Amino acid sequence: MPNYLILLGGGKSTRYGKDKLSETFMGRPVVDVLFSSIPWTLFDKVVWVGDAAKVPSKYVKPVVIAPPGETRYLSVKNGLSRLNVEGGDKVIIHDGARFLASSDIFEKVIAYLDRCDVVYPSIPPTDALRFHHESEIKTVSRDHVYRVQTPQGFRGSVIKAIIQSDYRDVYDEVMIAEDLGFRICRIDGDITNVKLTYPDDIRQMERCISRFIPIQSIGIGFDSHVIGESGSLYVGGVKVSDEYHSIGWSDGDALIHATVDAILSAFGVAEDVGSLFPPGDISYKGIRSTELLSRVVKKYGPVSQMSAVVILSKVKLKAYRSAIIEGIKKLIGADKVAITFKTAEGFDDNLYIAYVVVSVLRRDDV
Repeated sequence: MPNYLILLGGGKSTRYGKDKLSETFMGRPVVDVLFSSIPWTLFDKVVWVGDAAKVPSKYVKPVVIAPPGETRYLSVKNGLSRLNVEGGDKVIIHDGARFLASSDIFEKVIAYLDRCDVVYPSIPPTDALRFHHESEIKTVSRDHVYRVQTPQGFRGSVIKAIIQSDYRDVYDEVMIAEDLGFRICRIDGDITNVKLTYPDDIRQMERCISRFIPIQSIGIGFDSHVIGESGSLYVGGVKVSDEYHSIGWSDGDALIHATVDAILSAFGVAEDVGSLFPPGDISYKGIRSTELLSRVVKKYGPVSQMSAVVILSKVKLKAYRSAIIEGIKKLIGADKVAITFKTAEGFDDNLYIAYVVVSVLRRDDV
């Protein structure tokens, strides 16, 4: 027997204040996220009850269009009219405002229709419930009370009987099935299957997700120092010469300084190595730059990948490549570090220059 999906997308968005399906979620239109979340292979036919212009172009062919009605009941009726439903068929009705519903919940609803006339997902409330109207105040027990979700499933004969009934003003078709005496089954819903109802909902959803899903961010850093005679020269935390040194307040490791700036950039910090560890502060006089980098990584987080170009003519760095790369990997927590060494052709041979790009995975706290 075939499975059908009636996707409701013609609501008036009265509580939202504007067309909720035209909003953007994590940079994508809500309606696009909705259609991409539908498990298309589960259904023999999908009816979109709403404006045909809202259907993303890649889904135009597999979708049948039906006009929305003045009420939910009439919208479902219009959608059902586009299907040739038989008694044993399975009809799934889903609210487009629940645009994050998982494939798993669709599969469970369809499976449970083998044993029930009607299936709906729901989750128990976690907040205290209280009835408060004028002077009447009463705490309501949470026992056996549920927050109802979609998709909801109906056997073909049942949904046809529901649509042919005299009921009109209902929250969903399960309400009618209750009064008509059909066998109704409840399954566990999904807390992430939220309904877009009020204007703040979508921003709250984005903030919650961004706290737990890493977002890739890129940062760029640059630094240069003049090379002086004698002393110790450090590149990426590795001493590469006892004949030269990098002139600076710290040890003058341009590669490490550029890495600090790149990490600060990637995490959106409006600082640089000079403002965090200012020249002239005696506590930083002669300090190893690797110590400064360690402090920044500890405060803001590790790096997932780094790429750098070092320009230096006074010392050949090929023999130090492995030590520099491995040392930086440990310092910044990166799995991948690539460094290219160049000589200063066309530049001042007395300069030590570093360009660094890093990629970090960050979570936006709210």
